[in-house]
Amino acid sequence: MLGSNVNLSAIKLRKEGLKVVASNHNPDQAIIRYEDREQIERMFSCLKKRGFNLEDTHITNADKLSRLLGVVTIAFCWAYKTGDYVDETKEVKRKNHGRRVRSIFKTGHVYLRSLFAAAESKPQEHSDILSLIFSVWIKTTYGRV
Repeated sequence: MLGSNVNLSAIKLRKEGLKVVASNHNPDQAIIRYEDREQIERMFSCLKKRGFNLEDTHITNADKLSRLLGVVTIAFCWAYKTGDYVDETKEVKRKNHGRRVRSIFKTGHVYLRSLFAAAESKPQEHSDILSLIFSVWIKTTYGRV
């Protein structure tokens, strides 16, 4: 609106330059809030075109869509946590400018898909990856998780 106060907040980034955020909220929190928003946008991008193709379901029933979104969000978190685990243990390749060849999410997503395809031949690895998202130790036919 005309006549509203606008606060500018800025932060210097390592390689990308300067990030400037215009907001009518607390300028001390503007950058943090914007970064939270960026993470949410990245998550929705992964739920859509970059991973789960959520929009391809064409579900219109609110209850079913809510349940599906809950399950897919858990799957997203699992893929992300797995990608983080893979990056820590195997070091994901990086391009010349320093960014990863694949995002943390995509690394985990690809890893999980390949692991599920070969689950019978890799039972211990399957159990280890399950424990990343399910911290409760359970008895399985393969031993403890």
